[in-house]
Amino acid sequence: TVDAPGAVAVRFLTPTPINITQTTNTETVLAQEKTTIEIPQPSSAPLITYPTSSTPGITYVSPIDNKENACPGFQGYLRKGETGENVKLLQAFLNKVLNKDIAITGIFGPITENAVKEYQTLHKEDVLTPWGLKEATGFWYKSSRFTANKNIGCVEKEVILDNGVVLR
Repeated sequence: TVDAPGAVAVRFLTPTPINITQTTNTETVLAQEKTTIEIPQPSSAPLITYPTSSTPGITYVSPIDNKENACPGFQGYLRKGETGENVKLLQAFLNKVLNKDIAITGIFGPITENAVKEYQTLHKEDVLTPWGLKEATGFWYKSSRFTANKNIGCVEKEVILDNGVVLR
């Protein structure tokens, strides 16, 4: 079944029905098991994002417009050069948590990159240490996203980093 406007139903040879919904920057794949898996792809391709909120129905207040939205807030990976709504959410979030005044342009440029580095340094135990890093990278990747989602009240069940470390 397809339960979202513009969704495309896909039939796999599996007992588990899967829905694929195209959104601005991601494709969300919903399966009955609601497994948490993120598969990074080149920035020109959409990200595949599986449900990550540990409790269905949990919401957060968007720092962009102060409206309630369904968790998770941060769903993809971002880096310098990226554009779109996910970047706007990141910029508004960084403004709020770091008391910054970044223009909400939706363009991940050097100012946003430096603010991400500041955020990563501020949360180094949660963001950098699991990777064995001593310096911030400026990439909005698994541990940055996981920590930010916790900050806005969207707790992910767990995230497995590329090095095998599990964040809970």
